[in-house]
Amino acid sequence: LKPAFLSAAGVVLAEAVAVWKWGRRWPGLTAVSAFYVVSILPMVGVIPIGYHLAADRYSYIPCMGWAVLAGAVVRSLGARCRPRGRTVVLLSAAFFAVILGRLSWEQAKIWKDSKTLWGRVLAAAPETAIGHNNFAAALASEGRSVEAAEHFRIACRLRPANMEYRRRLRDMLYNAGNSLLGSGKAGEAVPFYKEAASLAVGPADLHVNLGLA
Repeated sequence: LKPAFLSAAGVVLAEAVAVWKWGRRWPGLTAVSAFYVVSILPMVGVIPIGYHLAADRYSYIPCMGWAVLAGAVVRSLGARCRPRGRTVVLLSAAFFAVILGRLSWEQAKIWKDSKTLWGRVLAAAPETAIGHNNFAAALASEGRSVEAAEHFRIACRLRPANMEYRRRLRDMLYNAGNSLLGSGKAGEAVPFYKEAASLAVGPADLHVNLGLA
């Protein structure tokens, strides 16, 4: 197992032990834990949703309970402390909020555009077919056809039975062949047409142009 999964399992185990040990004394901890489990249960993969295993958005609502609990703890500590201690509690909470805000700011940068998002996915999981497919689409939208074709090829290699990936690569190669054929480079267009024809059933013009080339 990857370290990320092991560390997450460790956090869940520690939280379960805390609820078992102190749940009766601190019912708020039990209530928030129950809310978290119930709200995140539909997203844990029992019922597959899309191609992904997890997503940031799955934790938005479940983590609201932890935010409420944290606020309650800060309020409780502040009420029990003397003025100087109350100041320390509030400053600590403010510092923690700033740290979380900074982390959120950095995380939001990943969602700048499709290329940045899927580039981040590939950096974290290079063998992700959908990552290569969508990153290729983002590159293609910028006119970077050569790079896009390579990522489409990787997606097809990882998921050879996925016809969507094969058709996307076919269409890109077909269009590249058309560009070469139109510019008088018929010989250079042939490999593109042949590879396109081998991927999926294409338009009749693909075979016509291959014949012409």
